[in-house]
Amino acid sequence: MALDAYARFVLAVKSLVFYVGAAAIVVCALDWAVRSRRLSPFGSVARLCRRVVDPLMRPVERTIVRAGGRPNTAPLWGALVAIVLLILLVSALQFVGTLLSQVLFGVSRPGALPVIILGWVFALLRIALIVRVLSVWT
Repeated sequence: MALDAYARFVLAVKSLVFYVGAAAIVVCALDWAVRSRRLSPFGSVARLCRRVVDPLMRPVERTIVRAGGRPNTAPLWGALVAIVLLILLVSALQFVGTLLSQVLFGVSRPGALPVIILGWVFALLRIALIVRVLSVWT
C-alpha cells in the first residue's frame, strides 16, 4: 500500500517535471530567438524576455562568458541545465522508491536481508564510481 501511494506520487511528479521541462524549453527557445535576432528585439515577446527571463539568465550568462563562450547561448545552456536537474530529480525519486521496496521486502522476508545489504553496497560503489568519473571531467 505504501509502495502504491509512492508510485502514484512519483507518477504525478514525473508529469509535473515533464510540463516544467517543456515550459523551460519553450521559454529558453524564445529567449534564444530574441538574443540571436530571430525575433524582433522590439516586440512584446522580446520585452517579456528582457523583463522576466534575462534576470534568470544572468548567472548562466556570466558563467558562459567567463568560460570563453558567447552570451547569446545562455538560454540553450539554461535549458540543458534545467533538463538535467529535472532528470536527476526523477532519478532520485525512483532510487528512493527502489530502496523503499527493498526495505519492505527485507522486513517481510528476513532471510533476504544479507542479499539486500550486498546490493546496497554495490549500488554505493557504483555511485562512487560515477561521482569519481564526473569529478575528473570538471
